[in-house]
Amino acid sequence: MDQQRDIDEFVRDICPLGVKPVAAPMANKDLMYSDPTLLNAKAHNRYRSAVGSMQYFVTNTQWHLAHTLSRLGSKTAAPTIGDELQLDQTIAWLAHNSDRKISAPRVKGAKWEVYSDSDHAGDRGSGTRSHTGVIILVNGAPVQWRSKKQPVTSTSSAMAEIYALAEAVRDARLNGWKAEELGYERPYPIDIQVGNSTGLLFQSKMSPDSRMKGMIDVRYGWVKELQDNKLVRAVKVHTTNNVADIGTKCHGRVVFEKLYKIPGGKAQELAQEYKATRKAVTGILMYMWEKDSH
Repeated sequence: MDQQRDIDEFVRDICPLGVKPVAAPMANKDLMYSDPTLLNAKAHNRYRSAVGSMQYFVTNTQWHLAHTLSRLGSKTAAPTIGDELQLDQTIAWLAHNSDRKISAPRVKGAKWEVYSDSDHAGDRGSGTRSHTGVIILVNGAPVQWRSKKQPVTSTSSAMAEIYALAEAVRDARLNGWKAEELGYERPYPIDIQVGNSTGLLFQSKMSPDSRMKGMIDVRYGWVKELQDNKLVRAVKVHTTNNVADIGTKCHGRVVFEKLYKIPGGKAQELAQEYKATRKAVTGILMYMWEKDSH
């Protein structure tokens, strides 16, 4: 599934003179703060129109740009020249990567993978609220992704991670119910892959005397669900393999491309496993048929 034709048309309309290729859609946050001068009315309208169109692409296929558009979208009310420079850089990257698509192998069954990540107050220039990133893969294909600021300021990285974990659980349960309505089985407990050990410790029911004391009321229903190991199971994954990291931070080309390729790599592995299994089963059936025929 892709939107290449629509993306190419958008780029031609917004940048009729063409654009030069860039290494990453948003390599760092510095460009947005490079010039605080507010845009004039004409440039402001262009900014809002471009961000709106790109949000459409992100919602449907360009999951890897969710963090970038979350940052750009937060400035639509009063964008600056620095924001416009970053917008143009992102458009330039998209123009030369419009063929990126979502795909999955045709295999029997559905393998679910859920990733969660947070960036604790990682962008002080736009406020102290942390950023949540969630992505759900089915057979290696992204089917749900989220990248947004948390509604309140977390007083520690532990709180930010727990909030992100709760969002991942909510998204995973919703998608699981949808799958069940379509006749697919959703295995439980739901494994949520997290890059921080805080989620594991919290799920195992934190001690009242721990550093989280007084920050989260363990009587809340969502906390009880989070700590129900029959429903949810937090699993530690190294940061370099946590694809949700692409939804919480700015990355240069090397890290960005590595994270982007994780779903495709998993889809390819699954396809190879399925092919090998089918080959093995076919071999066994042929052996049994030949044996019976003699």
